Amino acid sequence: MTEKTPLLLSLTATISKNGESDTKTFTLTVKKISKSATLSSLAVSKGILQPDFNLSITTYLDAPVPFSDSATPAYNDTQSASITATATNSATTITINSNTVTSGSAYTMNNLAVAANTATIVVTAEDGVTKETYTVTVYRAIPVFKTGAGAIS
Repeated sequence: MTEKTPLLLSLTATISKNGESDTKTFTLTVKKISKSATLSSLAVSKGILQPDFNLSITTYLDAPVPFSDSATPAYNDTQSASITATATNSATTITINSNTVTSGSAYTMNNLAVAANTATIVVTAEDGVTKETYTVTVYRAIPVFKTGAGAIS
């Protein structure tokens, strides 16, 4: 029996009473529930995931996420970044910062603060008990603005 192929058991029972008998067959389906709570991939929309995704690593850095996507940034610009977590087993549940997300779908972190922003990814196995936690620190770059001091002669 594998996680995807259930085991089928048949049980035949014959009941006799006062010379009469009745036979019934019952089928019992046994399915193995997965304890897999791992990711098969992890991707970011901005910056670079560091180190590259590896099954044995659970802590990552996403940097540098630009201060602004604008060619002419302003001090009050906001920034967002997305994280896409894909589970090894399709029957798992994924949450990012306590929000349930579909495996393989992007979760967007809006209004990133300048410097470190934490994304906590919890993968819960089909058994509902086994969990693995991944952390991605999304680092928004510090702005650099031209002061307008003019030309230097």
